Amino acid sequence: MTTPSSANDQIRALIVDDEADIRRLTVKAIERSGFDCHAVAGIKEALSALQETAYNFCITDMRLPDGDGLSLIRHVNQHYPDMPIAMITAYGNLEVGVDALKSGAFDVLAKPLELSSLRNLAEAAKKLLKKRSPLPTYCHSLLFGDSAIMETFRATLYRLARTQAPVNITAPEGCDRRGIARALHYLSTRASQPFISVNCASLHNQENYDSEGAVLFGDVLPNDSSISSEQGIFQIANKGSVFLENIDQLSEFGQMRLIELLEERQLRNLQDG
Repeated sequence: MTTPSSANDQIRALIVDDEADIRRLTVKAIERSGFDCHAVAGIKEALSALQETAYNFCITDMRLPDGDGLSLIRHVNQHYPDMPIAMITAYGNLEVGVDALKSGAFDVLAKPLELSSLRNLAEAAKKLLKKRSPLPTYCHSLLFGDSAIMETFRATLYRLARTQAPVNITAPEGCDRRGIARALHYLSTRASQPFISVNCASLHNQENYDSEGAVLFGDVLPNDSSISSEQGIFQIANKGSVFLENIDQLSEFGQMRLIELLEERQLRNLQDG
């Protein structure tokens, strides 16, 4: 276990997990990103540590001996709103992951954990600590106004921009959904990476999946060598943002591929099965 340093310029991370092996793995990964890590085994220890030391980042397990990670996430968001907190949960527990994101978690990782995923999480947290560039002029109209509704809208945008979760934008006809997506992109840690907008209705122009898969995912199906793409939109936008307009117009197989991408956070080559 590593205790927090007293150096003023040190960035600190609090790791909360009752499994010693998971604590060691997480500390090993997070320290490689420059964090000074302090690991504890439960909620009570975590709350005490938060009172004693200023942390920049927190990772908590969902199930703990004296409580659950959701309660810690809510506590952190109420008392330490500028500190990003992520949650670890069992693989496939989608409902808990959604609850964590709604409670204010900036990301959710599924077990079994990988060092690369933990390091990526730490790097994303570090970006949140840096001063964000000003919002581009063409996004200002979305944030203009002093009404209670606009205040709530702005607060929601900033909260969502801090997460790594996919966002479903619903709005009445005529609202600038693309502009909202662009604002989220430029408020997020992905602002320096590509923002790509795609109208899914224009992709689904035939009954088979080939052209749709090639454009979005870079798929090359074995039964149709005429459709090829070295990179799809998701590869081009790697570490950036993709806005999918009219997503309900994707083919059934395209929607399945998208769900797979969102759950696994990586693209599977169809030729590899």
